[in-house]
Amino acid sequence: MWVVLVRDGANEPAAIACLARFDLEIVNLPGWLRKGVGAARAVWARFLKNRVLFVGLPLPCASNHLRFSTGADKQMALEALDRRVQELAREENADYVVYKEFDGTDARNMELLEERGYLRGTLPVLHKLTGRFRSFGEYLGTIKARYRNQITRSQKKFAAAGLRAVHVTDGQEIRRRFTPEVHRLYAAVHAKSKTKLEFLPLEFFRELPDALPEQVEVMFVEDMTAEGRVVGFTLAMRANGTHYNVYSGVDYKMNERAHIYFNLFYHDLDYAFSIGTTEVHLGETSDGFKSRLGTETVPMYCYVKARNPVVQAIVKRLARQLFPEQHVERQNVFKEGKKEVVASAKG
Repeated sequence: MWVVLVRDGANEPAAIACLARFDLEIVNLPGWLRKGVGAARAVWARFLKNRVLFVGLPLPCASNHLRFSTGADKQMALEALDRRVQELAREENADYVVYKEFDGTDARNMELLEERGYLRGTLPVLHKLTGRFRSFGEYLGTIKARYRNQITRSQKKFAAAGLRAVHVTDGQEIRRRFTPEVHRLYAAVHAKSKTKLEFLPLEFFRELPDALPEQVEVMFVEDMTAEGRVVGFTLAMRANGTHYNVYSGVDYKMNERAHIYFNLFYHDLDYAFSIGTTEVHLGETSDGFKSRLGTETVPMYCYVKARNPVVQAIVKRLARQLFPEQHVERQNVFKEGKKEVVASAKG
């Protein structure tokens, strides 16, 4: 990982960016294209399975890690940054450079990258839930019956299976509880992911709470019929009033009858509301489930450039398939005026 600082002609800071290099395998492809990729790999084993230098961190937080100083010449700073990024890409033998996770507002500052040969691509939308609720129970009271009934059915399955959620913020306690068995639950979720980023080791989860004290919370789901065996977890982070649902792990064998995955979000929302959070980021993917919680969606973008011009030409030719337009129907979840009333009553 690197931090790149750009200074202007007066030697004042103009921009700063965090970079990370890791391997990426693209598997979220249409059937016909997946077959074509398989045929290409018979000749070129690493086709669409490459080393990538990201301008961004290996955290799925739906936020970019590039900041400009107030009053900075953003185009000048971005051009200087990209020169250094491309130098690092050569030094690290990266196949691609990707500037990741820009929302529509931030993307307006990135047009220079397209002039420098980058392709702008769409990413899965960010789901976020805004409003002030004292608890998940209060939130349930603001949504329509059909959506509330879906949630309560899952909650009953969770309770009937003898499961409970335990929220832990102490770094030492998280380290003690985050065993290799718990890490395997994360591995199970990672294995099902359509886009596989770097697989994070056990020590990452154990050390993150110490690196970011008072910002990390891990919720463990325990099976009380099996001496408290952990069958699920969610790792969340918080900053400036926003709660970020970042990583999770699930025992998929038990998930079918206990709805662990759904209840991870319900219990995480309950905790987020209880500490006064006004905005919860629920991450990307699982669009149908998250939209039924009443989330808003935020379009997200990335900028991609292959170092090999031939590969970049192929990527541009396949742009619609690699980066399909994201369309998520927003559900009319909340009772008329209820969400706004709750927010203003406590605001």
